[in-house]
Amino acid sequence: MKQEAYKAIEHAWEITKLVRSVFPSTPYADDTFTEYESPNWYKAKEGTGGRIRFFNPVSGKMLNETGKFVNESFVIYMMAILEEFGVVPYNTKPDESRNGGEFVKLTKWYRNQFAHGESNFDPKKDKHKKTRVLFEKLFPELAGITTGFPTSIDIVLPKLKDGVLEYIRATP
Repeated sequence: MKQEAYKAIEHAWEITKLVRSVFPSTPYADDTFTEYESPNWYKAKEGTGGRIRFFNPVSGKMLNETGKFVNESFVIYMMAILEEFGVVPYNTKPDESRNGGEFVKLTKWYRNQFAHGESNFDPKKDKHKKTRVLFEKLFPELAGITTGFPTSIDIVLPKLKDGVLEYIRATP
């Protein structure tokens, strides 16, 4: 079961990268696009992507929202896999003393917020503040330059996924 969970997360990651290579984030949210190539990160580092051509223009804002949706879906799916294969049974807390335990904890907290319509950070909510503190502990390099619940495909998700995979490897 442990090995199946590991493989399922790796497979979900490959799908996520492929989808994101087709729907990358853009700093040009106010522009519209009918054709573009996948950004270099996908082509050079991940070996995915291609040339995308739409029949009707797509806004940069829609590309960014699609990327956010895909990233959050990966987090939700990753936690579902951990529960499905009994690595972290439903309604139980991950073992934080195990390698990767805090990454699984963050994954679970992210999942709970994303799956329940709370993907926008609210500093008045204790759960949100605790989640952000844990994020900054695990991603100190992003603490001062991001806000909310970051899920960037090139920094946050790979490290989060690797922490979850480490937890699976450490599971008896």
